[in-house]
Amino acid sequence: QLSDSRINVSDARVRTAFGKPARIDLRIELSSCSQLQTTIGQIRSMADVLDIARTGIG
Repeated sequence: QLSDSRINVSDARVRTAFGKPARIDLRIELSSCSQLQTTIGQIRSMADVLDIARTGIG
């Protein structure tokens, strides 16, 4: 879905631990606050997504 919206993922990191959900940290480049809200909604609606949070700017 991110590629459909032409959102650039500049960094991706995945952490796994036995018996726990994987954690995926993405750094994405967005052009506006509305694009951020749309993107958060798209990710939240994906199957198996437990939580999503914006953690910083920069």
